[in-house]
Amino acid sequence: MPSPIAVLSLAGLLFVVSLTPGPAAAYCIAVGMEEEGRSAFWAPVGISLGKVVHLAAAAAGAAWINELPTAVRVGVLVLAIGYLVWEGVRHWTHRVGTADHDRQRSGPHDFHIVLDGFVVSLLNPQSLASSVAILPLFVDGQTSGAAVILLIGVGAAAVAAAYSLYELIAVAMAKRLAATTLNRVVGATYVAAATGLAVLAAA
Repeated sequence: MPSPIAVLSLAGLLFVVSLTPGPAAAYCIAVGMEEEGRSAFWAPVGISLGKVVHLAAAAAGAAWINELPTAVRVGVLVLAIGYLVWEGVRHWTHRVGTADHDRQRSGPHDFHIVLDGFVVSLLNPQSLASSVAILPLFVDGQTSGAAVILLIGVGAAAVAAAYSLYELIAVAMAKRLAATTLNRVVGATYVAAATGLAVLAAA
């Protein structure tokens, strides 16, 4: 089994890397500002699940990802970007009525929050690249399967903790904004997440 120092080092590295602003951070901020409650914290769960896939790919060797047909990779990415843009436009153009006086807006269910976060994370090439760069520092051909699973689990928890900080900031910001302004900020943040995915994919 890996030493406690190795486990803590991996967690620390992934925590710090996850604090770097990017599409996943933008998505978490958008959900946090929209939900303003416990549902917002399902977004980091979705992001961390996507990270689990990247860490597992890094442990197994990520070469197979590049062997997928380009049309498949591009098609899925375009769908994800299109969905985020649609969400952004929907929030930006949402009109606030009398039913919104208590700032309770209809949003996605918790499952959809997790699923959207998973897709944003899974399709983020920056997340995959960091996984491929970091995890091999802690595993080799002699590392047992149980140790790899432990490292992936700890890494995912560190990622969830980092993005939970974004949620706390977003929830605090949301409480200070009027409903109309909030909807537009949320909409712009969704579009920012889509733009970040597109830029990273094109890099």
